[in-house]
Amino acid sequence: MGRQRPYLTTPLDVAEPFENDGNFLALLRFRISSVDKVLEDHCLNSAKNAQYSLYSPKIQNEILDIALQIVREHVVQQARQAICWSLLADETIWIVPSVN
Repeated sequence: MGRQRPYLTTPLDVAEPFENDGNFLALLRFRISSVDKVLEDHCLNSAKNAQYSLYSPKIQNEILDIALQIVREHVVQQARQAICWSLLADETIWIVPSVN
């Protein structure tokens, strides 16, 4: 995923692209290639205007916000049911090399 650009620029294709087409599309392709036949059918057979709406940064962010909400609710539910739990955090510093 680190090789991806932030937004989609080309129509959805299940095959791996020749050039980098974004994290979001790479995640869709990964999910389709794994197990999700419903997602595959939707992406490959939906109306063209519905497919191109996936390329909007606004739509991508809305989908990611919904996924975040689902994951957050799941984690909170499991934490509430647990006898005890812990949270581990780590930090990575991103150092940009200077160009002379």
